[in-house]
Amino acid sequence: MVIYFFAEHYPNPYKPYYDVQLIHYLQKGFRIKVFAAGSYLSTINREVTRYNLRQYVSYYPTTLKSIPKYMYIILFNMINNPHRIFKIANKIYDRNIQFKLNLMNICRMCVLPEQSPDVCYVNNLATASQFMFLKILYNDSKVIMYYHGGETEGMPRIGNEKAIFDCYHAVLTNTNRSAINAISRGCDKDKIIVRPICFNINDYPDYDKIYMKNETLHLISIGRLSKEKGYLYAIEAVKELVVSGQYRIHYTIVGRGPDEAALRNQIEMLNLNRNIKLVGEKSKEEIKEILKNMDVLILPSIRRNTCEENQACVLQEAMLMKLLIIASNIGGVPESISEEMKDYLVDQNNASMIANMIKNIICMKNEQRAKFGESNRQYVVKNYHIENDGLYNYIINMLAKDKNTFKQSNAHLM
Repeated sequence: MVIYFFAEHYPNPYKPYYDVQLIHYLQKGFRIKVFAAGSYLSTINREVTRYNLRQYVSYYPTTLKSIPKYMYIILFNMINNPHRIFKIANKIYDRNIQFKLNLMNICRMCVLPEQSPDVCYVNNLATASQFMFLKILYNDSKVIMYYHGGETEGMPRIGNEKAIFDCYHAVLTNTNRSAINAISRGCDKDKIIVRPICFNINDYPDYDKIYMKNETLHLISIGRLSKEKGYLYAIEAVKELVVSGQYRIHYTIVGRGPDEAALRNQIEMLNLNRNIKLVGEKSKEEIKEILKNMDVLILPSIRRNTCEENQACVLQEAMLMKLLIIASNIGGVPESISEEMKDYLVDQNNASMIANMIKNIICMKNEQRAKFGESNRQYVVKNYHIENDGLYNYIINMLAKDKNTFKQSNAHLM
């Protein structure tokens, strides 16, 4: 079995599930190739080095200015098999779009291997919009897209969504909420398979967790430092509690992003430097070590245009480490946490609700925190094991041609 993965960035410390998936398929004996627009090399997760995952990566042009960097491979493939290149280029050329977009499509097509894979797996709508020709290029392959939800804050909305979805045999997505969102953007509901992003549970060994070390409640948020993450509301909640006399609170924020300076200024202005620390970007291994010393993950995200949390993988990662959860009641979040934690969902943009939930956890007995933590871990072990990975199960069951499989698995969306 040969799988081609397509992603915006790889390696990518912000999406450790890419590493988990690639390793899983390698261990199952599949052959893989990764095609990415770029990489984030500031932080490398240990698995990337341990399994030498970068050896499987090739990059593709994203702009006209980037084409010269790929000219050698483009010319090599054109000279090596000009009849094939001309035939496919003629098929994918679309007179209804600009010439430069056609040129980009042809150049991206020219850097891809001639060998057809069994499966092409394209991550997110933006990447899918750049590879709408895969069914033409590899007409014997299954071409699958993973829809993670709306565009990241600050990115323009991708148009022509229905045409993009139409170019894929199936669309995997992580929650019912994101499935409904995909349908609203033009995806045929019969193509959709709802399966969460999964984890290698062995990466998160069980341990005896101690809560409220030094009689201090340790809070953490992990993610891109940008407006849609709503960190300002969590900071305001901490301020509210400190003013009310709850001094034994420490809040760690992990990540980098465009709002880092604004968050630092807010912390400084509210005189919370002793209570709140921004610690920058961390690897997956570093985050696991940090989580061992934390009590509660806060996900104070807000909706911004098409951007909203769906599965929010950081929730499951924290629950595997037996943290309690306080999260905004938006998007697919209610589907992605244990039943007990649903009582700790808060309205978006509401610092006071976050503060009240923190107070509730401070007032809990330690036995109750431990009970919730254990329940959270078991919830993730049961529902997010890598053996339940959507693509893996699709491959195993699918090349089972019966389209009714899709309809039956999504009866709840009808």
